[in-house]
Amino acid sequence: MNLEMEHIVAAVIFAGVAVTTFIWALKKELGVFDLAILFAVEVILGTIFYAAYRYFFLGHL
Repeated sequence: MNLEMEHIVAAVIFAGVAVTTFIWALKKELGVFDLAILFAVEVILGTIFYAAYRYFFLGHL
């Protein structure tokens, strides 16, 4: 897989996590501080999912 395709996959994974987190936050009516914490969690989850994708589907990290 070429580098451009890996970037597209990474963007899709992070966008999926971001949209899901944003919808969940809207339903909970969270404040600004809570949204900042959720953003940090979103980045961590996106990184974990992307690393899992690279490990299981590409065979390397």
